[in-house]
Amino acid sequence: MAALLTLSAGVARGDDQGTARDHYIKGTRAYELGLYDEAIAEYMAAYKAKDDPALLFNLGQAHRLAGHAAEALRFYKTYLAKLPEAANRADVESKIRELKEIVEKQKSSQAEPPAVSGASNPPAGTGPAPPGPVPGETGVGLEVGVGGPAAAVVNEALPEAGQPGRGKRLAGVVLAASGLALVGAGIAFGVLAKRDGDQLSRLDQQGGVFDPSTESAGQLDQVFEGIFIGIGAAAVATGAVLYYLGARTGQAARQAITVSPAVAAHCTGATLRMVF
Repeated sequence: MAALLTLSAGVARGDDQGTARDHYIKGTRAYELGLYDEAIAEYMAAYKAKDDPALLFNLGQAHRLAGHAAEALRFYKTYLAKLPEAANRADVESKIRELKEIVEKQKSSQAEPPAVSGASNPPAGTGPAPPGPVPGETGVGLEVGVGGPAAAVVNEALPEAGQPGRGKRLAGVVLAASGLALVGAGIAFGVLAKRDGDQLSRLDQQGGVFDPSTESAGQLDQVFEGIFIGIGAAAVATGAVLYYLGARTGQAARQAITVSPAVAAHCTGATLRMVF
């Protein structure tokens, strides 16, 4: 059961990583087009999904170029607080000093903020935005440019674009198949236990010598039967839930999953039917 919970948590983490990457890519595209307010919204959504200090730097850049001096100042400070050993610390501290002067002037004069933004006339020391990460790239990285946004690279392989919930569906299929295998093993142990019981019954009817080892083996087989069937049933149920959640997330065409129990005179089992 601990292994099942770990696998479920890993799938959830994969979905969060995918959400962060999608928002980061959209925000970087908007940043490159000079749509700074849109970039801010996307970088905010990405940071909510993944706590990456590079996204705080991106928010500071976008707010500064959008003319939001106070907000840019706050995000730059938070960025350095989260990443005190940042490679671009000197450049960020220089921007912080400039923004402090601008904010003080705004407070004293109550006038419109000075033009510190604009795609056609960026402040000195800024440059074109570096390209974003290649789709599907993995690993940990923090590539910070002088004038552009930082490349926040996610830590795990992401699910394929356009297939939300695929990881949950796949995990559900694997768990359900593993559960059925365990149930089958439990049934096999049950057959062995019945064989030992029948053997002891025949010995008793024929007046044979009682064999305690046969009785012990039969009892052990019964224990294994209960363990394997119980764990297998839990795995099948967990897999069914994961698959259902993945199907709900993906909004795929027509998907169905059916678990049908089967009980006979001397054995039990289940049938798993999936349409996807």
